[in-house]
Amino acid sequence: MEDAKGWVKDSEKTIIAMGAAMGGGCRKCAENLHRMALDQNISPKDILGAFLQGLEAKAEAVNTMRKKVRSLLDDGQFASDSPSGKEQRLTSLIRIAAFTAANSAPDVFQEIKRAREQGVTGRELKLCQSIARMVRDHAMKFSDQEIGEELSETVSPCAAACSCG
Repeated sequence: MEDAKGWVKDSEKTIIAMGAAMGGGCRKCAENLHRMALDQNISPKDILGAFLQGLEAKAEAVNTMRKKVRSLLDDGQFASDSPSGKEQRLTSLIRIAAFTAANSAPDVFQEIKRAREQGVTGRELKLCQSIARMVRDHAMKFSDQEIGEELSETVSPCAAACSCG
């Protein structure tokens, strides 16, 4: 993986960043990194592998959060009842916030349409977006801190590689 100088090759950095883009749900990053990979003559098999590994890691992260929910609730149960009308509005707002925090704009737009049909106001939607952005920003900081402590160094973002920043 390292070249003669002990550095990770540029093509490998791109492949790593592609997996991170999937994990972070950044579609723009994925598009830009895909173009970079093609320019670097990275094989379609390696491109697909990076994307799939990133998606698998994201799925594992979701399972980790499911375990956290079970531990917080002690009984391990998830609600499966259909929400009432008032609860549907709140459910839509929760889903909008979660999709926002997961950087999934297409899902946000679809859920906003449902929320508006249920009478959710523009003011409520803006509040929901603000909450989601705050959570996303805090989650990133907490995660970076936790990972940095484990590695005993600062973990730098890939913003330069994916041009999303």
